[in-house]
Amino acid sequence: MTKETYNKKLLNARRYNIATIKQTEEQLLKVLNKAYNDIVNKLELTKKDTITYDYYNSKKKSIKRVIDSMTTGISNSIKSGIKTNTETITDLYARTSKEYAKDLGINNIDFDRAFNTVPQLATQNSINRLWGSENFSDRIFKMNKYAQDGIKLTVQSGIARGQSAVDMAKELKQFLVNPEVTKGTAWTTGAKKSKAGRGTINYNALRLARTEINNSYRETLIQGNARNPITKGVKWNLSDTHPFPDVCDLFAGIDSFGLGVGVYPAMATPIDHPNGLCFLTEELRSISEWKKPKPEYQRIKLSKAQILKKLSRKDLSESQIDGAYKMFNSSLDMVKRESEN
Repeated sequence: MTKETYNKKLLNARRYNIATIKQTEEQLLKVLNKAYNDIVNKLELTKKDTITYDYYNSKKKSIKRVIDSMTTGISNSIKSGIKTNTETITDLYARTSKEYAKDLGINNIDFDRAFNTVPQLATQNSINRLWGSENFSDRIFKMNKYAQDGIKLTVQSGIARGQSAVDMAKELKQFLVNPEVTKGTAWTTGAKKSKAGRGTINYNALRLARTEINNSYRETLIQGNARNPITKGVKWNLSDTHPFPDVCDLFAGIDSFGLGVGVYPAMATPIDHPNGLCFLTEELRSISEWKKPKPEYQRIKLSKAQILKKLSRKDLSESQIDGAYKMFNSSLDMVKRESEN
């Protein structure tokens, strides 16, 4: 098996990643549809012509319980997808490494032991990772509040306008489920916001799922790379569907550690942005290095001008360029992952 074949086999993990995202999206739609139906039933919108403020206020506690259950279901569905992803991809990664070593006549490396802690660490790091000052639980909490506020606004606004119960139900469905977000939407295109500009709960849930499951895929490769004796680093590759230059062009186009353009020591691999579709491949060590400890690499100090050469496109605004530069630096400065004891 050549290095190229090794990486091609490892890229098959992307298929599992895509499948996990699709399965999670299906589960999320079930959770959202159940919440919608429960709220419609609580408010009896299929039985009444209109509803009053007093009637709505008498149902607020039961509606809150429905929303709490919904956001718990969203959280559990995404966490389950992350766990499935890390376990499946770790298994593929370990098997591919074994095959590569075996083809080179090397059978005395315990890959099972090397990869043993990867699923747990990758799952834990994906869920606990901070985006700014928020982790996964914080974002679920915000989604719960957003749902509570959005449903309250939809119902109270409808009552004030004398809206019929049927039309109110339609608005609630648009806010909670909005099937147009998912219908016919390939996972690679990303979910779109509602036409009214107010993100639906479906949009927010799908965005969170795609972001976190994608990151669990990368986290699994990163944790595996750190423990795999045959790998030197992780190479950042731009997606074919990458729409326009941004921070990813910096991640893929700069030699930050002297390992090659776009190559990072495992524990210094940048984190992709929400709905990001870039992917990682492996840079391998020579056989003579397999049993040697991996060296520690220091980040190369580059000037702002050297970094921004990769974003010299005229169609980018100064704010876009400055934003990409700041994200590039902060991503490399803040990446701290738990290493094996």
